[in-house]
Amino acid sequence: MSNSILRYHFAMSKDRFPVHREQPREALSIEPVPLSVNAILARVERIPWDWINKEIYDPATLSRRIQHPDMALFDLLDEGKPVGYAIISPASHPKAFNAAAKGKSVIEIENLALFPKEEGGGRGWQFFSLVMDQLYENFDTVYWSQSSTNYATLKDYYIRKGMSYLGADRVPDFRQKALSPVAAFG
Repeated sequence: MSNSILRYHFAMSKDRFPVHREQPREALSIEPVPLSVNAILARVERIPWDWINKEIYDPATLSRRIQHPDMALFDLLDEGKPVGYAIISPASHPKAFNAAAKGKSVIEIENLALFPKEEGGGRGWQFFSLVMDQLYENFDTVYWSQSSTNYATLKDYYIRKGMSYLGADRVPDFRQKALSPVAAFG
């Protein structure tokens, strides 16, 4: 396993969204969840891609982050049953995007995921549409990044859905937990 992974960056402005918005099925909805470290971790832990190992989900870091007024957590519901979640956070976009977004209000969909056995069926972009509807009430641009550890075809998928591809960078591979000196040398 490499020490780094590719992270792809995308954005969509409010004015481009209506062209690419997908009308969600009537049974789909999103519901805000009160922010807490436990509420976020309980959802992130259910995803099999080791996202729980990301530094941003360290409980001490997360307890500071959830104090920001732009942080939000939504459950993704199908007929009232939670099938996934979305975490919204202040945008942590790359420098190039930061310069291009000057004067615009930007928010990040930090994480949008369907739980195992809930994927497929075309609901992903419908949930994106519901979340973006909510975000565009207060923000001009939605930022999204995607790690290469997930489905390899998602980069092209987001481009087909109208998101502007901003580029990629290498980030530490969060799937590798740091070994303590004792664990490393036994």
